[in-house]
Amino acid sequence: MATSGAVARSKVLIVDDNLLVRRTLTQLLNQHQDLIVCGHASSVDEGTETAMRLKPDLALVDLTLGNENSLQLIRQLRERLPHTRILVLSMHEEDVFAFPVLRAGADGFVMKQKASQHLFEAIRTVLAGQVYVSSPCRKNATSD
Repeated sequence: MATSGAVARSKVLIVDDNLLVRRTLTQLLNQHQDLIVCGHASSVDEGTETAMRLKPDLALVDLTLGNENSLQLIRQLRERLPHTRILVLSMHEEDVFAFPVLRAGADGFVMKQKASQHLFEAIRTVLAGQVYVSSPCRKNATSD
């Protein structure tokens, strides 16, 4: 039986090659009543396989997965799971990285340096069907 006042939780898949980052993000996200981490992956192939199995509402993806580029993963998720929102985290501050990520099908781009301040705003923005880009990158990434 459902209890009144229950909050629907959005399922989040974390794709990052760094175990510490995955654990930290899991702890942070699970503290929010509207979010729950449903799985983890550390590579493009594992990210695709896990997303296909779990069908998350949001994939939180690191731009660089070891020696792999996450653009392949973003394209695969966009094609196979069109309703899954994709938010990319990047250690790169240069706005040159935001544009290819958005062109590949991501719904948002957050610099890790800004994540502590803007991560939950970014998550909720992309879950609401909008695009989010970290402010230093916003102008160049969204202009055509």
